Amino acid sequence: MKDPIMNKFNSIEIEKRKMINSLMCDWRNAIPSIKIKFPDDNKNYPAKDYFASDGFYPKYYSQKIRVLFIGRETRWISGGDCIATVMLDYFPKRNDHNQMAFTRHILYIVEGIKNKGTLEFKDVKKKTANGIAKEMESTNDYGYASMNISKYSNDSKGGAVADKKLINSFLEHSFLEKRNFFQEEIAILNPHVIITGNLLNWKIEQKYLDFCFGKRKKLSGIPGIADAYEINISKKKIKLIDLYHFSSRFSDKEYFYDPIMKLLFHGRKKG
Repeated sequence: MKDPIMNKFNSIEIEKRKMINSLMCDWRNAIPSIKIKFPDDNKNYPAKDYFASDGFYPKYYSQKIRVLFIGRETRWISGGDCIATVMLDYFPKRNDHNQMAFTRHILYIVEGIKNKGTLEFKDVKKKTANGIAKEMESTNDYGYASMNISKYSNDSKGGAVADKKLINSFLEHSFLEKRNFFQEEIAILNPHVIITGNLLNWKIEQKYLDFCFGKRKKLSGIPGIADAYEINISKKKIKLIDLYHFSSRFSDKEYFYDPIMKLLFHGRKKG
């Protein structure tokens, strides 16, 4: 199948995109031939049909600090590609990123990391999430990676609330003990930093978290807001920061931007 966004990538990105696509194909094929009931119509559909791939955006591998965001599940993209959907539909056609907590938090954090923590939050906010998204789209320089711990898309009318059962079902159906697709994806992306949205203390079974992230060594944290760990994937140490879910409507500055900048770049001035 032709990749609709392959022309957006260049150099090493093309090979990496092909590797991700191949991995996603293998992962989807590994899902057993079972059916899952869709709550909106109570009909059963093949589990494979819920699968939605993810990966990285253009210029990710060019970043001095490669950051990978990991969420719980995608929504309303069954059978699709999360990366292509954002690049072809979400960023060019929508202008509500300022109002969308999930996107706004990620865009602010990416902008801060690209500038190595030197920007005060007030300066990032002036750029606005819409402005940052437009610049990314117009320059084809997104510079981050994004994946979900579950590749089953939650397409129900209540999809705004994470489906705990569907997420754990995906991890069960992936048989990570036989082939750890999750860690293979992280190895391809080769991030310096992983930022997760309330994954480690949520409702995902511990055995699946262990398959995905391995042993976690606590490094530091900001009580009640974020925790920093060290994990080891493919013999490489990676810093992992788990904070509130990206859709949470807590303060952009106090619960997202400042904690990440502090944990990654140590002390910084208040702004």
